[in-house]
Amino acid sequence: RRVHGNFQKRQQMSTEEYPETNCDILPYRIAYCSGEDPGHPANELLLPGQHCKGWESPPHGSFPQILVLQFMGVIGLNQIQILSHQAKIASRIELFSYAQEENEELVGPDQIPNLHFTRLGHIQLDNNEKNGYTSRELKTVKINAPVFYLKIVFYK
Repeated sequence: RRVHGNFQKRQQMSTEEYPETNCDILPYRIAYCSGEDPGHPANELLLPGQHCKGWESPPHGSFPQILVLQFMGVIGLNQIQILSHQAKIASRIELFSYAQEENEELVGPDQIPNLHFTRLGHIQLDNNEKNGYTSRELKTVKINAPVFYLKIVFYK
């Protein structure tokens, strides 16, 4: 599967209700990646934009594939946008959040997938067969949740 990412936040950063504000693109890092194509590594997602090659799962890799993004602190995440490749399409993408407690220590990358994440929901993607695998699909997902780690699970 292949994906481009754009992650936005609201300016309010408490765990309370998030008022309507303008959105900004947030800095984040790739905290965990279960696998990647060497030509399309997960760190491609750190430079969103027109020239980003995006992330791809490894050729003949097992599913589900997992990406975990880490923000610079607990943020109020408003929405994410996911742009799917025209032919390398996940059937379903699940989103999970983890809001680290104030005094909680950071865990190592190998422990991140085992944290107790809260399921935010899932999206379904069109298999693009009717379009001859020529159209990409952009999904905007409203989140409105406190997030430190965002876990994205891709199903074949």
